Amino acid sequence: MNILLVGLGRWGAKHLRVLGELGVTLWAADVSPARLAWAVRHGVDPKRAIADFRVALHEVDAVDIVTSADSHYPVARACLAAGRHCFVEKPLARTVAEGRELEAAAEAAGRIVQVGHIFRFHPVTATLREALGAGRIGRVRYATGRFSGFKRPRVDVGVTQTDAIHYFDLFAHLFGREATEVGGLQRDFLGRGLDDLSVTVVHYGDVPAIVEANYFVPGTWRDCVIVGERGTLVADYGASVVTLFLAEHRRHAGAWEAVETGKEELPTRGDEPLRFPPRPAFGPSRSSRRPSGRFGSAPPSRCRRSLDSPIGHRAQSPRIESGQWPNGLLQGDREMAIRLVVTITAVPGKGSQLAEAYKGRCAQVMKEPGCEQFEIFQSVVNPDRLTLLERWADQAALDAHAKLNSTRPPLLPELRVGNGEREDYEYRRTR
Repeated sequence: MNILLVGLGRWGAKHLRVLGELGVTLWAADVSPARLAWAVRHGVDPKRAIADFRVALHEVDAVDIVTSADSHYPVARACLAAGRHCFVEKPLARTVAEGRELEAAAEAAGRIVQVGHIFRFHPVTATLREALGAGRIGRVRYATGRFSGFKRPRVDVGVTQTDAIHYFDLFAHLFGREATEVGGLQRDFLGRGLDDLSVTVVHYGDVPAIVEANYFVPGTWRDCVIVGERGTLVADYGASVVTLFLAEHRRHAGAWEAVETGKEELPTRGDEPLRFPPRPAFGPSRSSRRPSGRFGSAPPSRCRRSLDSPIGHRAQSPRIESGQWPNGLLQGDREMAIRLVVTITAVPGKGSQLAEAYKGRCAQVMKEPGCEQFEIFQSVVNPDRLTLLERWADQAALDAHAKLNSTRPPLLPELRVGNGEREDYEYRRTR
């Protein structure tokens, strides 16, 4: 199986790792010489590390597109025109019109386009689907989702298309139907021409879902609530915890009563979402026209259409000219520092003890080459929620740390809930 990975940024690096573990013959394309060199150091044959992705289209079965969102459409169009199946990281495109054009191009070429909605394959989602399928909460009344946290905004699309979109797709997956009606509010508080706050009400038939996304709320929040007639499911994707609250309103003697009948922590287990299930998305051979399965986070569907945001469309997608890539594929060709934000949930009442234990580990790691920051912070709002801030000079420094860290014993796992949540960013100081 020959796969071309286009884009070696933060998420591209994750895809390279998983594709390598899947055992495919991997090509990697990026306009940054530094990133191509990094790919070679991580197992890509130097002859298959290229600057122009189109050079390899006749060599591969499928293309994994992990570039900036404003380049998804032109890159995917070029790949489909060459007869290649495409996996595209979310959002599929910047507008509904672009998404529909890609869907039409895939149909015309007899090829598959899949979109990377990773929440579908999270262990929490499997637990939610099992509980809903078993009727644990009865008929679903409504749902809420929150994807929020204080972080650097993306520069290619707004917060709706980068974060809220997780829940748009997740609820369609959980409720077994597409959205039927959408309404929303967006704000551009930072004046960038891109939304940084969005509140969206999406109707899935008679089930409304309220989705909030923003860059401002302290901490990291990846949670959802599904309310039914006989109970409520509360899911924390950061901590990999699902809680079932059994409660309902009952009418008795002409009056309504709120009756609570129990609370249950539901088990969550499973593999890393990015590699579930552990096989490629694009079928066993180039001759396969309708590949089965999926790589990483791609849902088993044809093109997933993107939200047509009313703000943030700065310019139309650029055409691919000879010898060029679309503008905006990369943020420059030098190695940038890597910022990690790790959110850790402590066992109730143990946040201060866990934070104290981390102080020694922080001092130890700060001595490692290339470590620019390694600090633990405890929330004043929720003392059992900790945030570890890391900054590494480059990817090589982070890789060296990961290798060294694998030899260290886990730090008081009995004081932690779940596996926590990690976010990686390429870091460039702007002020």
